[in-house]
Amino acid sequence: FFAAFLDAGGRIGFAPQAMVHETVPDDRARLGWLLRRRYRMGQTHASLVAAGRGRAGRIRAAGIAAAKAATCAGLAVIGAASPAWRNRQLMRAALHVGAVAHLGGARQIEIYGTTPDRPDAEPRSGHEEG
Repeated sequence: FFAAFLDAGGRIGFAPQAMVHETVPDDRARLGWLLRRRYRMGQTHASLVAAGRGRAGRIRAAGIAAAKAATCAGLAVIGAASPAWRNRQLMRAALHVGAVAHLGGARQIEIYGTTPDRPDAEPRSGHEEG
């Protein structure tokens, strides 16, 4: 959305005095949900990276993302005794795995829009962005 907005001539500004209040549902304050969200962020990033690139460029980007995912996973193992460090690395790995998945042709997951009676629903496949 934001990339298209900027490409169309839109402008994003900074409002240092702006205040935002948002209630975070309990199910979204868990590592599992945060990992799914970060995975989806990787898919979104990869869709921007893939735009205008040929097959070779997408394969190269997927290889770089896979190497980053493996590195982050290794760092998570090394730092397993520190939950904050481990979880940060796991979230970084999830982002890169999402990028690899998108660049490999996987459908994008939908993490928002679940019905209120199913707040912790498994991610669903959404429409493929093209």
